[in-house]
Amino acid sequence: KIETPNTSGSQPTMRTVYPPISIAAIVCLIVQGSSAASDNNVNPVFYCGGQSNVGVDCEEMLHDGGAPPPPPPPAITFDPAFDDFAVLQQTPSDAFVFGATTSPSVTVTVSGTGCPALTVPAVVFNSTWKARVPGAKGGDCYFLATDGLGNSSNLTHVTYGDVWYCGGQSNMALPMSHTFSRNASAAAVLSGKYANIRLKQISTNMNPAFPWMTLHDAVANRLVGEHGKINDTYLNLFSATCYYFGESLTEELGSDAPPIGLIHTAYGGSMIEQWLTETTVMSCKNASNYTAVGGGEWWQTRVLPFSQMTLKGWAWYQGENNMHAMFGNSQLGTGYACLMAKLVSDWRALWAKSSGTDPMAPFGLVTLAASGGEGGSDIGSMRLAQTASYGVLPNPIMPNTFFAQAGDLDDPVGTLNCYHDGCCTNMSKSPSCTEGIGCAVICKGGSTPDYSWEDTPVYMGPIHPRGKKVLGVRFARAAAASVYGKPGAATGPTITGCALSADKKTIIIKFNTSLFAGDSLEVNDYSKGNTSQMSVLVNEGKFCFQSASGKYCLDDGFGNFNSTGPVNEATDWAHVDIKLGSDPSTVEVDLTRANGTAFGVRFGWQGGGDCCADESPGNWFCESRSPVMLKAAQLPANPFMAKIVDGKCKCMPPQQCDE
Repeated sequence: KIETPNTSGSQPTMRTVYPPISIAAIVCLIVQGSSAASDNNVNPVFYCGGQSNVGVDCEEMLHDGGAPPPPPPPAITFDPAFDDFAVLQQTPSDAFVFGATTSPSVTVTVSGTGCPALTVPAVVFNSTWKARVPGAKGGDCYFLATDGLGNSSNLTHVTYGDVWYCGGQSNMALPMSHTFSRNASAAAVLSGKYANIRLKQISTNMNPAFPWMTLHDAVANRLVGEHGKINDTYLNLFSATCYYFGESLTEELGSDAPPIGLIHTAYGGSMIEQWLTETTVMSCKNASNYTAVGGGEWWQTRVLPFSQMTLKGWAWYQGENNMHAMFGNSQLGTGYACLMAKLVSDWRALWAKSSGTDPMAPFGLVTLAASGGEGGSDIGSMRLAQTASYGVLPNPIMPNTFFAQAGDLDDPVGTLNCYHDGCCTNMSKSPSCTEGIGCAVICKGGSTPDYSWEDTPVYMGPIHPRGKKVLGVRFARAAAASVYGKPGAATGPTITGCALSADKKTIIIKFNTSLFAGDSLEVNDYSKGNTSQMSVLVNEGKFCFQSASGKYCLDDGFGNFNSTGPVNEATDWAHVDIKLGSDPSTVEVDLTRANGTAFGVRFGWQGGGDCCADESPGNWFCESRSPVMLKAAQLPANPFMAKIVDGKCKCMPPQQCDE
C-alpha cells in the first residue's frame, strides 16, 4: 500500500500501486518492509516522494518481470451496447441481447414488472454469446445472464420501446449546449415531460461517452472532468439533432408514444466512405479514394458494434465533408448519390442479418443547411444527391425513407466574419469585433431586437446552426407520417412539372398534390432576404449540375462531363419573383427580372434556400423560413433544378418533372 498525500488537506488516501513504480518505493518495500512486517505482523505503509526521474518500470527491477498479471476478465458480461436502463426494440420485433463469456453455455432470464417472464438459452461462439428474447412493450425489466459455472451478469430497469440509431458527422454530433432551446427542453424534462426517452452515447470528437440513462437523469446529473474541461449535464453533451428528433417525435405521437431509445454515434468531420465497406465504396464510380479518406473506419467501430442490436430505424445527418467530392447520380452509379443509396441498403442488410431488424426498417436523413458547403459550390446539387438523385424521399431506390430539409434552417447569424476574424476568442483583436450589433452577441448569443435566446455559443461558427429544435420538429413530423401512420404530410411541396407561358412572361410550377395529404401551398414574404430562392437560366448552354468552385462545369446532370465549359453563377442565372398561382397548388414565376428569358429553372439551389445566403454583410440576423411551404405542416418545398425544353420542365434523371 502507498500513502498518497491529499492536497486538499483532508486525510491521505490509501491505494495499491502496480508497476511502473519508483526505485525508491521498491527499495523501501524490500529492505524495510519485510522487517516491519515480521516485527509488527502488519502490512507496512510508506510515503514515497521525490522527482519523476527516479521512476523506472518494475520489470527492470523485480524477479521474472515482477509485474502482477492483470485481473482476469469477468467470466460473463453483457456487451457495451447494453447498460442498466437500456431500451430494447419492442414487439412485433424480437430483441437480442449479447455479450462475452468464457463458458460453453449461457442462459438469459427475464423478469420484472410488465416484462415477459422467461428463460432462454444463448448461442455461444468464439467466447461470445447471443440470446433472442421475445419482444414486449414498456416494462421495468431485469435481465440475468448466467453460465454453467455459476457466474452471472445482470441489467436492471430495462424497457422495451423503439430504438433509433443516430449517425453522421458534426451537425448530428453538435451537443445540446450549442442549441437555443436546450434550457426550455431541460425545464420540460424536470417537470415530467418526455419521460419515455432514454439516451446512450459513445465517445466522439465532439461528445463524451455515457451509458444508457433516463432523460430525467441526463438533466439532473452532470459529467465532470472528462476531456479535462467538461462540466455539464449529460443532456447538454448529447447530440441535439438526435435528441430533438426524439423529443418532437414524442410530441407528434402523443399518448401513442412508446419508450424511445436514442443511440448517438456521429463523428465530426467524417465522410460517408468511412461508414461503408471498401467493397461498397468501390462499387460506386467517382467516389473518394477509400484509403485516403479513412474508408471503413466508422463501419468497423461505430456500425458493427451495434449491428446485433435490434432497431426501429436510423437517423442520419452527413454530407458537409463530401462537398468537395463528386455528387454523382444513382442511376449512373456515381458519386455521393450512389453511396447514399448503398448506405441505406447495406445497413438494412447488415442489421437484418445480425439482429433480425426489419430488412425494410425506416431510414431518415437530414439535408444540408445553407452553411454546410465547407467552401464547396452547388450545395443544392448535394441535396439532390442525398436523395439518390430523385429530389424526394421515399423513392424507388430508397423505399421506406423520410427526410427533413434543412436548407432554410441556417444559423440566424448570417455571417462567419466574427469567427474568422478571431473575435469569438478575443473581442479586442479587431475593430470589427465591436461594429454593428457586435460579435459578442454573434459568438455567444444573447438578447437582440429579433432574438432573445439565452447565452448560446457557436461551435466553429455558423456552419453548425444552433436552431436544432425546428429541425427536430420537421424530422419527427416526417417520421410520424411515414413510419407511424399519423395524418399529415411527410414532405414539403415536390415539383412534378412546369409550363412556360406563350408570351414568355411567366412559368407555372406544378407540385405533386398527392403528397400534400390535405394540406395547402403557401408563398411566404421573402422581402427581408431579397430573394425568392427561385432563379432561371438566362445563358443558354450553361445548365450545370456540379461545377468546380463555380468556374467550370464538371457534370451537367445528364451524364455529360466537362461539357459546358466555363460557368458564371452571377451571369448565367437570374433571381426572379414568385407568387401563389391561380391554381392554389401551383407557384407562378415572374420572368420580368430575367427579361422573359428562361432556359432552366431552379429553387433553393445555389446559396442554400434561406435569406442568410444572399444577405448583405451588414444584416447580421435573418429568419429561417423557405419562401414556398406547406401551410399546416410547415414543411419547405424540396429543392429542384430543371431544364426548360419546348416550354416544359425536364429534370435530371431519374427525377421526373415533365407534367
